[in-house]
Amino acid sequence: MTVVAERPAPGPKPDADPERRSKGELVTFAVVVGLPLIALACAVPFAWGWGLGWSDIVIGVIFYTISGLGVTVGYHRYFTHGSFKANRGLKIALGIAGSLS
Repeated sequence: MTVVAERPAPGPKPDADPERRSKGELVTFAVVVGLPLIALACAVPFAWGWGLGWSDIVIGVIFYTISGLGVTVGYHRYFTHGSFKANRGLKIALGIAGSLS
């Protein structure tokens, strides 16, 4: 272990006043993020009495979780970076789980 008598010089300070976003960017962001949430909030109560039940919600959450793990763990961590070793069965399962999305 090396001991340094002096502290290194501090790096540049981060920009305290980042660029302001244009109104067009803010509107686009609000529409892209907000519209699907509003649509979901309107669709769930509307569909609840006509075929949407607790089992559908549970199945949706399960598939959302499986496909999310397939993309993040399978496609990103394993297939892209090779972050861990997996046997053939797990490779296939991660590929299938990622393809659900």
